[in-house]
Amino acid sequence: MPSLVQTHELNRLFHGPLCGSRFERVYLVLHIGSVVFGWTRAEGWRIVADPDARERELHRARMNDLIFNQIPNHHRRSRMTG
Repeated sequence: MPSLVQTHELNRLFHGPLCGSRFERVYLVLHIGSVVFGWTRAEGWRIVADPDARERELHRARMNDLIFNQIPNHHRRSRMTG
């Protein structure tokens, strides 16, 4: 799920007002990351399309490895040899 916008936050903020509106279905298209959220009275907000999800998850995994494994290991080795 995109970290900038999350479905539980959309539901918390907008589900009530949308249920009171004349709309039956609403879409929110974010051009950042090409994410499409959809809302219905029955289901609330959900992600309808997230074409960059796999790539974003791979990037997150690489960054976690760099930050929590590679950099600390590099510093440990530097202290041992330097």
